[in-house]
Formats: sequence, C-alpha cells, structure tokens
Amino acid sequence: MQDARLRVALYHRGHLLQSFLMTADVGIEGSAPTFVLEFSRSQRLTNLDDLGPRALSIAVNESPRAGHNLMIKTAGGALEVPFNANMVDKTVAATRTLLKDMKNVLPGPSKQTVPDPPRPTTDKALLDWWRKLAAHGQTAYRDLMAITGRSQEGLLDAITRSDDQVVQIARLDPGFVYPWPLLYDWVVPARDVGQLPPDVCFGDPDADGRRRCTHGKGADVICVYGFWAIRHQLDQVLTLGAARDPVRPVPQEPGAPQVRLAVGVSDKWTTELQTALAGVGNVGDLDVTDTATLIEALWRPEWRAPTIAVVAHHVDRDLAGEPPGSRLKLGNGSVFLSWERIADALQLKLSWTAPNSVVLLMACESGQATTARLDDFATLLTRAGAGAVVATELDIGTDLAARCARDVTTDLLDGATFGAALLRFHRRLAHVGNPFGFSFCWIGDAGLEVAHAG
Repeated sequence: MQDARLRVALYHRGHLLQSFLMTADVGIEGSAPTFVLEFSRSQRLTNLDDLGPRALSIAVNESPRAGHNLMIKTAGGALEVPFNANMVDKTVAATRTLLKDMKNVLPGPSKQTVPDPPRPTTDKALLDWWRKLAAHGQTAYRDLMAITGRSQEGLLDAITRSDDQVVQIARLDPGFVYPWPLLYDWVVPARDVGQLPPDVCFGDPDADGRRRCTHGKGADVICVYGFWAIRHQLDQVLTLGAARDPVRPVPQEPGAPQVRLAVGVSDKWTTELQTALAGVGNVGDLDVTDTATLIEALWRPEWRAPTIAVVAHHVDRDLAGEPPGSRLKLGNGSVFLSWERIADALQLKLSWTAPNSVVLLMACESGQATTARLDDFATLLTRAGAGAVVATELDIGTDLAARCARDVTTDLLDGATFGAALLRFHRRLAHVGNPFGFSFCWIGDAGLEVAHAG
C-alpha cells in the first residue's frame, strides 16, 4: 500500500493564497481521498485587495520521503522540486558557523557597530568578510538553482535583475529554515590564485535606506545589493493551522502607547533607545512586576501596543526561583518572557485580538546554540497572534539590538510597511559596511503596517 499525494496551490498576483493536500491510499478498493488545507492567507477570499503582489513565491513543505519540496512561482511559471534535507542542514550549519566567526571583525564595544557614517573601504578584514559572505551566499543560491534544472533558470532570473521587489517565503513546514536573507544571486567575480580580490561596493552611506548604485549581477565587484535581504523585501509567513487573514494594518488607539518597551539591560544604548522612541511616539514602559503578570498582560488588548520592543538577556540555564528553560530576563531581573509560559498560555487562552503587535525580540547573548529556541519564541508569538516577530540568529550586543529596535520601530510609526522597514535597516547597516544585519531573522507579512491613531 502506498500513499498518492496531490498538492494544489492557489495564487493571487503571485501571492500564495492557499495550499491543499490530497492524499489517497493506492491499492485499497473503496478508499476515499482526504483533503487538507495546509496553508491559507484568507478565510473567505474576501481580502484579496489587501494581498499585495509577490514577484517570487517559494513555499516549503514536507516531502513524504523525509525531505522538503519547494513550490516556486513567478510571473514566468511554476514548478515543485525536492530539496535535499542533508544539503539544507549542511548549508544552515555552515551559515551559522560563518556568522559566529564574524563576531570579532568590527570595532565597537560589542564588535558589531560601525560608526556612522564613514565608508570602511580600507579595512581589509572587513572587506574579506564581505567576500566570504558573498561566496557563501552564492553557494546557497546555486544549490537552490541546481534543483530547478537548466530549463527552469528563467524563473528566478527576473528577481536577479530587479530590486525593491517582494519575495514571499511561505513555511508550510514551520520548522524549515534556510538562509534566505543571505542568498547572493549575482556572480562573485572570479580571480586566479595570487590575483587581487574583487572590490566591495557598499552603496551610498547617505542614502538612508534607498538604493544608489548601478551594479548588476555581472559587475566585476562584490556589491551588497547582490544579497536578497539588501535588495528585496522578504515576506516570511508560517502555516498556522486554521485560516487567518493577514493583519493589516495594526490599529492604534488615540492617546494609548504606540510602543511598549521592555528593557532588561541598562546601558547607554538602551538609554538612547528610550530617548529616540520617545521622540517619535507615545512609549509605555514594562509596568509588570512578575512573569505571570507579564504573560497575562500580553493577552490583554489594552496593554499591548502596535509595537512591542524587548531588549533583554537570553538565559538558558535553569536557576532557582526562575522559570525553567529558555527565557528573556527583563526589568530588575524578576520578570521573564518565558518560552514555557507562552506555550502554556497558548493552550489555555484564545489567540490575540487587535492590536496584533509587531514584536521585536532583541535578546542579548542569544548564541547559535539557542537559535532554534529563539525561532520557537517567534513561532509561538506568531501563533498567539503577533502581526510580525523579529528575533536574532546569533550573539548580538546591546548596541546592535537597540539600533534594530530603534530603526524598525521608528520606520513603522512613520508609515513604512514591515518589509520596507526591515529592508531600510539592512541597507543602512550595509551602506556603512556593517554585515550584522544578517544577525536577524523574522516572521511576518511584508505588507503589514501600523495605522495612524485617529
């Protein structure tokens, strides 16, 4: 007896709308096929005008042969191809090792901050790291290209030759990860042994998140715009079981906090973050005194704000008097955002109602050994009803954490979409030579935005 499977994908303007899986038992007379809705971005197909176009959609689902299948869709066509699980694991492990080894490259208290706005074009170590990132990103991209076959290369060519597009990554298998932001789909210039390495282009440090560069995929330089996260908006969404309409926009109530800021670290960067956010919106502090009260507050609409920024230490070791397992230490050290407590609340409570906040989990000391657990934080909060979640991929310092929280929150409150805010953040760092934008991972609709209070 074997299972026969048929997957049906429904697209609208290049945007994966729904995916159905039909399964039938082959060889059993009278066996009726079963239909399962794997993924849905709409409950009743009444919100199609809210779903912006996607230049490329890549949906990742489990394969019956213990691997993964990719459903790739562009204006030029569509195909479904297997993705070898061993290759994925090898690429992800190599990516995390590369990012971890990069920590000692840059100057600054946490070695992750480049002073604004100088061009670091003479720093040999920094230039070499950008070359390593491009070479690794090119390999990851070519692995993806290899499974599509020569006859289907044109599917991704339109993305390679364009910028400021929206690329949808739909994780029908929530546990699948791949270094999508780091993919480098331009050609790394070839050099013989002994020749000088290619130059590196960082764009314009005065562009404030806008592109000012004329390079393309055949340029004889390594350009930061060859990376997906610096050239395009990445829309990364999960399957959530039941159909759920995208959250857009996140509402604001007049007079209520626009930002709920929870800080577990006291230093100059968190102080500057508080000052900066106070200048662009109404900021509410963490006004709870214990872990249980924090979890209860997260499920109260009147406590949540359109954005919730958390800058904290990530703790993994069990300690007396603290929740077990992975947790973020807040306030005076007596309040924890605990993975276990969030999971408990998901079993006991309904999903969030509006506002479905954008949550920024800027956790310090969140090393690669705990990357999967941080992804669990993001996944759990997404299932709870968060509109979007940003987390970290490796150890970061408070300076970088505060920079991300400041930039993304400020742009969201200024009217940018979630995808545009993340794109600008990556570009601002890249324009001054800082490669640590690749420290971050996220889940969320690129088109999500924060409404202005009436």
